This record gives sequence, structure tokens and C-alpha cells, in this order.
Amino acid sequence: MKQSTLRMMIDSAMTLISLMLIGGNYFFPWTGVHEILGVSLFVFWGTHVALNRRWYASLLKGSYRPFRIMQTIVNCGILVCAAFLMISGIMLSQHVFVFLGIGFGANFARIAHMLASHWYFLFMSLHIGLHAGMISRHIAAKHQRTAETKTGPSIQSIRLKTIILYTLLAGICTYGLYAFISRGVWRYLVLQQQFFFLDMEKGYAIFFTDYSAITVLFAACAHYGAKLMGEKMNKYKFLGAILHIVYRILSFMTRKEYFYADGVEMNSPNIIVFWHRKIFTVCNATRIIKKKASIVSASKDGEILAELLKRECNELIRGSSNRDNIKSLKEAMKYAKKDYTLGIAIDGPRGPIFEPKAGAIFIAQKTGMPIVPVSSYCSKKWIFKNMWDKLEIPIPFAKCVHYVAEPFYLTRETSLEDSVKLVKEKIHEAGNKAFEIYNKKYNKSKNIEFKEESFT
Repeated sequence: MKQSTLRMMIDSAMTLISLMLIGGNYFFPWTGVHEILGVSLFVFWGTHVALNRRWYASLLKGSYRPFRIMQTIVNCGILVCAAFLMISGIMLSQHVFVFLGIGFGANFARIAHMLASHWYFLFMSLHIGLHAGMISRHIAAKHQRTAETKTGPSIQSIRLKTIILYTLLAGICTYGLYAFISRGVWRYLVLQQQFFFLDMEKGYAIFFTDYSAITVLFAACAHYGAKLMGEKMNKYKFLGAILHIVYRILSFMTRKEYFYADGVEMNSPNIIVFWHRKIFTVCNATRIIKKKASIVSASKDGEILAELLKRECNELIRGSSNRDNIKSLKEAMKYAKKDYTLGIAIDGPRGPIFEPKAGAIFIAQKTGMPIVPVSSYCSKKWIFKNMWDKLEIPIPFAKCVHYVAEPFYLTRETSLEDSVKLVKEKIHEAGNKAFEIYNKKYNKSKNIEFKEESFT
């Protein structure tokens, strides 16, 4: 038997077993069947890894293009989920591994098992999609060999089959999206639902139909997403696209409230200034602006952020916010004359933190545009303390208060030193105001100490 055929058979068996296992113990009168199938899956999985050992051995070799980055993330995601499934499954075992006598951590193991199983299902679906091209090429090659001795199909016949295929795929994906929402699969992925529930009235056939459609949905997304990236998207743009997806997911999963000071006109030409560490949250506060341009570093790392901002309908000005960067300042001035709002992380792109650069000040003095400080406060957030800006990213289900402060102006007579000091004070005041609003709304009986520069 050819190795490619063996791999396809093993992968098919793994997919089928995974769909059976995702339903928990509901499918089997004896719970031991679930455990036996779980052990079988890991035997198949170990065989799969062994057959693809060269891929794992090459992880630290060669360059990483977008497809390889995505493939690595998906495969490593499967590896992590598989490890959690194995460990939690052994801890929960009532039959196969009961001889180990593990009598602790059942609640943790149950939650970890459910969480890992649904992420495993998601990564498995994406994995199938990333290899769909290889599978289709294999089938096409086999069809070509068969067709060499026969009269080939007409062009009309091929087109008809293609239309039927894509229509069928679109229908399955649409149903898969419906099943994903109606089954509440996303709730399991973020632990909003901590107990697996199977609607017995719908029956097993509907369950398999739903989860098969969900598999096709994510496989199609991975396949066509990989094709869309192609060779035109470098790794920085790819990471930016991934960052944008993460940003939109986190944005959707946070409770956001917006507060505006008197005199704020968001769709009038302004210079929006904020600290670089707040860029993830400020993007939310400025989404309503129709005409906006942002200054982004011209470095390769800046390409990641540029891709995110581009997908948020920002025109891009590549350069720094330093006064010495003549090219970016000239381009910013052109956008200002066209009544664009300019967004500037005023202490970026490389810091030091909380030290405004002169570029925004120069533009404000030359154009007479108002400066509008923007800040936010989130109840729960990740803080990347190893980064120069101490980047903040809201944790899912956090409460976020966004505050857009009152505009102010800088005259040409104001010295650079005084301007820098004033801008710094105004942005800090916006941050303090955001916290004040949050504290009044959500911590009426508590006194929380807050300092913008404490990184807590």
C-alpha cells in the first residue's frame, strides 16, 4: 500500500472517530466505548505523526511564508489540544485507565476535556481545509490517468459540474454556519458553556449532519483563505490579517461603552492622539470616523499593524511621528488638506513610552487642526510588560470604557517643550477620565487606585 493512500485512510478514520467522540457519552449505552474510541484516536494520531515526522523535524528550518505559518499554527494547535485531551481523558477515565487510581482534579479535567475537544475539532477542520488542495490534486491525477484511454468530457459538462459543486459547497457552508450558531459551538470554545449538551430530540443523524457541515465550513475557510493569500501576501501582512481577526473577535467579546466630551465632532478633521499601548482599544473608539488616515512605522514590523489598520478602513501614512521624518509629515499634511482625521500613536513607534513625539505637534501648529486625546480603561486586560509600550489587550468579556476628550489647539507661538507637556497631560487626563467613568458605573462600593503609568 502506498504511503499516501495509508495517510488518507488514517486521516479519514481520525475524522470519523472525532465526530463520534465530540458527542461525548450520549451515543453509547456503555461509557467505556467513548474511552476505547479515544484511545483508538490517539493510536491513529500517533501513527499520523510518525508518517509525517519529516514535517515536524523541519519546523526550525527554512523560511516561513503565510501558508506555512498558518499550517504550523493549526498543527501545533492540534498537538496542544491532543495533549490536553489525553491527560484529562486519563484523569476522567472510569474504565480503561481506572487502574491508575486517579482521584483528584475531576472538575478541572472535565472543563479541560470539553474545551480541548472543541478546539481540537476546530483545528482538525482547518487542517483538512489546508490539505484539501493536495487531496483534490490526487483525485485529479487519478481521474487524468483514467481519462487517457477515454474520450474526455466536454467543456460544457465540466462547467456544469463545477457550478453544481460550488453551489453544493455554498449550501453546506451556509448550513454549517447555522449549525455552528444554533449548536452554540462558539460558547464551548470560550468556556461560556461549561457543560456539553446534546438535544436528544434532534437525534444522532442531525448531530452528525450538523457537525459534518461545520467541518466543511471551516475546511472551506482554511482552503480558500490559503488560496486567497497566495504568494502576494508576505508573512507580515499575513500576521496582520491574523491580528485583525483576533482584534475583531476580542472586540466582539468585550462590553464597550463610548463617552464623548463636549465639543467633540468625530467626523470633522481632527488629530486623534493616544498612547501606543492603547492602540487595540482606540481602534474601537475611532471606527465611526469615515475619513481617517494613520501614521504607521515603515519598518517590517509596522507592516503587521498597517494590515490591521488597513482592514479597519484607514488610509496609511508610512513613517514615524518624529518631526524629522519629512516624508511622512508631508503626506500627513496632504491628508489634512483633504479633511481627513489623522490618527497618531504619539509616543510610537519605538518609544520611549509616554513621551510625545513632535510630529503631531508640528502638524497641529501648521494646519490649525484640533488635537483630540483618546484613551480607555478595561476591567480585565493582558499587559505585555516585555514590550516597550506595555501593550494592553482586553480579555474576553471585559468591560471597556472609551473616552474621547475635549479638543484643544496648539498655536505656533507655543514652544515645543510646553506643547509636549500639554499633550502628555491631556492624554493622561483622558485616561484618568475613562477610569473615573468606569469606577462610578461598576465599582460604586469599591475604591480602586489607578495610575496611568502603573501598568496594572
